[in-house]
Amino acid sequence: MNARATALHLTHTRYVDSSGLSPQSVGSPEDLIALAQAALRDPVFAEIVAQPEATLPVAGRVFNVDALVGQDGIVGVKTGSSGAAGACFVFAANVMADKQPAQLFGAIMGLPTLDDVFTSTTDLVNAVGPALHDAPVLSTNQVIAEYQAPWGDSATVFAEQDVDWVVYDGMVLRQRTDLIKVKAPLPSGSSVGTLTLDVGEHHTQLPVRTTEPIFESDIFWRLIRLRLDRLLQ
Repeated sequence: MNARATALHLTHTRYVDSSGLSPQSVGSPEDLIALAQAALRDPVFAEIVAQPEATLPVAGRVFNVDALVGQDGIVGVKTGSSGAAGACFVFAANVMADKQPAQLFGAIMGLPTLDDVFTSTTDLVNAVGPALHDAPVLSTNQVIAEYQAPWGDSATVFAEQDVDWVVYDGMVLRQRTDLIKVKAPLPSGSSVGTLTLDVGEHHTQLPVRTTEPIFESDIFWRLIRLRLDRLLQ
């Protein structure tokens, strides 16, 4: 379990027992959300936690302790409680960001009762859901940079694809462009570097290319440049 937590980069998680009842088994809301995201990528697990009830061998009909499953888009994931941890809930909810389907994850820890946890979960989903938006982060017709040759030729730089992400109000876009040094002649469509975009947990790195060629300078420009260089010596 600890090896798996390390592989998932759960830096605040440490297990000392398999039940989770030991006070020495610890985690954080961020880690629990990351764990829930990884678990829900397993379709069998996702199907199980989304069931309000099930009929099991020997036990018969049993009900999901997650009383919210099936309400407000809640599709899981796990309740838990102990004297040391209080009532806890890691949840996932299917919501709409504008007209784009999105999945919202959250973790609530240390409340007195599961009823308190469920009330807080409903409040969170209802507050955060409407603040989500399907935002155009980058367009292929957006100029990223420009190369300018001393003799006047220029080439603009564009990314190769659109980027649309589900974001919420107030998130900050961080953008970094890393370009290589070039020399003429530079054909149109030359790969000249990368564009890195970060918003919250969204991250991507895209190749960028030129959309116009840069030709070598003509003989007249070189002669004029040579004469100017001699005059300045």
